[in-house]
Amino acid sequence: MGKQMKVEAVATWAPLKAVDRCDTGECRGRTVVRVHYGINSLDFCGHHFTQVEGKALANDVEPSDVLGSPTHIQDERQRILAEEDKREGVG
Repeated sequence: MGKQMKVEAVATWAPLKAVDRCDTGECRGRTVVRVHYGINSLDFCGHHFTQVEGKALANDVEPSDVLGSPTHIQDERQRILAEEDKREGVG
């Protein structure tokens, strides 16, 4: 296991946009979590981030051999869900 990293709901990173898409294979779902590797990043939909979440929090998410250890996890699941609920009149 690697060192623990800081996980924040929203940091100084640019907010995720509705046009941002999951980078895993052919998924193309809306990005709700971005895992930063210094100046590089990988985008995940909620489904695919759930599959790697434990590894990401332990600094063991692939492709760590190429990009190094994650430096930040930009998790906007709650913000995006709240926006969707507001748009649909829920809550």
